[in-house]
Amino acid sequence: LTGPTIAPEAAGGVMTTALVASEDISIAKRLADTLSTPTLLLHAASDPEGAELWGAFKNVVALACGLVDGLKTIGTLGGDNLKAAIFSAGFKEGCILLPLLGARAEVAFGPAGLGDLYVTSTSPFGRNRTMGEKLGTGKNLEEALEEMTMVAEGVRAARMFRDRAIDQGIDIPFTKALNTLLDGDIGAEECCRRMVLLG
Repeated sequence: LTGPTIAPEAAGGVMTTALVASEDISIAKRLADTLSTPTLLLHAASDPEGAELWGAFKNVVALACGLVDGLKTIGTLGGDNLKAAIFSAGFKEGCILLPLLGARAEVAFGPAGLGDLYVTSTSPFGRNRTMGEKLGTGKNLEEALEEMTMVAEGVRAARMFRDRAIDQGIDIPFTKALNTLLDGDIGAEECCRRMVLLG
């Protein structure tokens, strides 16, 4: 079960969609039908690997989008235009990279792909967006991690996707730029600039 499900909203009865993925589509359909409620609308898919890959990659993009919020806080180039450019560059890289790692292309355009990517990258409840915001204000990785009260999986995911891409000879400039920031070699503005130039 994966998708754009911010916990306080889902628990509060806000209409929410999510994906139930199983290699056996009949099981996924049965679970989606059984577990759906008037406010939790579940869709079935037969690509659990794709759902898992998008579930991890969305955290990388959310970190990057959070950088923009941090830059906006300190009064530099952050804003909705920049966030949209970074969001689209990250989505584009996911659409290229994740099928090469085993995801089916169609997962990108449903709740587990674009839906989860959007809510994680924009919601004030998003842990990875919050982590990126701290980095965007100029904190280094260690300082930002120290301030987090919950785990932000995006740092680990960015490292994992970088390593898998290197192993398979796949070019991932968006994720590479974010890792360069996480390594402390560039600041948030330069990281954003590199990501936007990929668009």
